Amino acid sequence: MKEPLLPNPSLATLTTAMFLFLFYAVVLSFQSWPAPLRTQFQTRNDPTALGFDFGIPRRAVDQLLRKEKIYTPSKNSYPNYDYVPQSLFVMLPFSHFSPKGGYYFLVIAGFAAIFLMFLRSAQCLARGNLPFYVLFFPALVLTSQAGLLLFDRGNLDILGAFFIYSTFLALLCRREKTAAFFLAFATCVKPVYGPFFIFLFLLKDRWRCVMVYVLVHVAAVGTLTAIYGTHLFTDYLHSMTSYVEYVQEWTGDANISFLSLLATLNPTQSGWIMTLTSSVVVFFALCALGIFIYGLGRLRKGGLSDEEMPIFFVFFMYATVLWQSLSFSYISIILLLAAPISDFLFSSSSSKSFKFLLLAHAVLLGFIFCLDRRHSALIGFKAPYYFAAFMTWTLVLLNYRLRKRA
Repeated sequence: MKEPLLPNPSLATLTTAMFLFLFYAVVLSFQSWPAPLRTQFQTRNDPTALGFDFGIPRRAVDQLLRKEKIYTPSKNSYPNYDYVPQSLFVMLPFSHFSPKGGYYFLVIAGFAAIFLMFLRSAQCLARGNLPFYVLFFPALVLTSQAGLLLFDRGNLDILGAFFIYSTFLALLCRREKTAAFFLAFATCVKPVYGPFFIFLFLLKDRWRCVMVYVLVHVAAVGTLTAIYGTHLFTDYLHSMTSYVEYVQEWTGDANISFLSLLATLNPTQSGWIMTLTSSVVVFFALCALGIFIYGLGRLRKGGLSDEEMPIFFVFFMYATVLWQSLSFSYISIILLLAAPISDFLFSSSSSKSFKFLLLAHAVLLGFIFCLDRRHSALIGFKAPYYFAAFMTWTLVLLNYRLRKRA
């Protein structure tokens, strides 16, 4: 079968995102007429805010090495350090950089590494379309609010994205234990990547993968205990109460989680919706849905096939983005992997309904990665688009599984 000149789902994503980008950049600028046209898409009143999110963990590493108190249970003292202690293990190499130098290294080297991982994954999935992806990835990252915010703030999700991309590439190369190694580092950066731990149970060599995953966390905890002592972990647990209270107030706007969407639709119930308990319930519900679609009986047999693995991987990427009560758009940089996966599935399938669902998902992905103009009623709050994209991909997964059973 001859490969298409351009990938249909990815082209739909890029076209949608670029159309909305030009629409906001040109058409909506005339709303302020006769004032000057808006040409700067992201501004900050405080120029020192560049790399703000990186400065917090970088300062925490210095405190760790000086054995100073890192976690402070104070609701209104943001920006206190609120990442899991294992993130300090990942951040230790940055102690050799100045805060400014570390930020630029994270942004430049991180973007380059993610870009190369993306291209290598795309090459494995759709070789003939590689020149297109060279344009596709930077175009969406550098014009979307997710990408701009990620690099402007220097958030550690750059590291998280690198480890997730590395995990996926290792799985494409059939190196499951290597994938578990990278996945463990992703959850050391942030526990938001936790749903992928359930994904390990769908692999053929699942128990060895789980062992590798656990050993990485044991090594991280052991190293931090040797440097700081057990007080680091008890202080973190004590600070969690104030962090949960802080999270309860952050609904709508930049929060694109499923619980934020529910709280926005039901503001009178937001107090109990935006809780850690609700996040855990959503976590297990999403993971259970993925395992149910996979088939409980198949857990005793072989793992995912080469064609099934990418589809389930995208499902768990959406679970990662949606399950927490507080989830920002820059974590969605991992969702760009869905583009070459969709192209691969589109070119290898003859089902019209399956192709239609892939194209529908691609258009929603374009809405997710378009520039976010907060004043617009059309796209200002993106959580509904994330949820719609997740539901569409779930239908893609169900359609695929039903056709396989038939």
